[in-house]
Amino acid sequence: MDNLQEFRDPVNYDLEELPGSADRIAFMCKFALRSAGPVLDLACGTGIVSLPLALLGLPVTGVDLSEPMIAHARRKARALGTTATFLVDDMRTFAAPTSFTFIALSGNAFQALLTQPDQSKLLRVVADHLDERGQFIFETRNPTGTDLRDSRTEEPWFTYVNASGEEVKVSGTQSYDKGRQILTWTSYRRWSNDDGQQVRRSDIACRFTEVDELDALLATAGLRVTQRYGSWDYRPFTSCSEEIISVCERT
Repeated sequence: MDNLQEFRDPVNYDLEELPGSADRIAFMCKFALRSAGPVLDLACGTGIVSLPLALLGLPVTGVDLSEPMIAHARRKARALGTTATFLVDDMRTFAAPTSFTFIALSGNAFQALLTQPDQSKLLRVVADHLDERGQFIFETRNPTGTDLRDSRTEEPWFTYVNASGEEVKVSGTQSYDKGRQILTWTSYRRWSNDDGQQVRRSDIACRFTEVDELDALLATAGLRVTQRYGSWDYRPFTSCSEEIISVCERT
């Protein structure tokens, strides 16, 4: 599994993800505006965060490993008339000749890094590119605030209308490997069209990092947390929070 199966249909990805992204976008915009400088959006996808930042007049560079997602982000950027730059690259090895006053990593993309060494590589890239006065903001799902049980019975998740106007019912199963701290979701999207019943399966694996482990990784990379939240509406982080949202700077 290349862990990119969920990111091969960018148009419908936006239809699934955008409705629930308003708080995340607003949060990132508020902090990025304070930086008033160049922005790096890692694992930027279709530009869900990158493009609102670019529309605020900030110089934005978006980086993502998925070519279809980047291609769609570029189309959107042209349609909006922004100068945002979108690059196909690996955030674990990304290198730029400049620094950034604001670096974002959202959509729980940190969890797509399935080992500590990969997480460390990413955080080192962030530290190397973060201006000495800059901020790095990212989130990861909180293990103690997440249902990590094995669920082999397919359960309904949500419904949306796709780009063709067809109702898509999304359901799935999940399995957790406690030793590797990896939860694998298997998703099924079902809809009907003129060709009959359609179904598309995809799998995605995510690593769940405990907050203490996360802080140790940040410290090793030369980063420290200055603020931490449990949701995008600024609620303080607690052990029961669904998210670990970290506002970081260089040490």
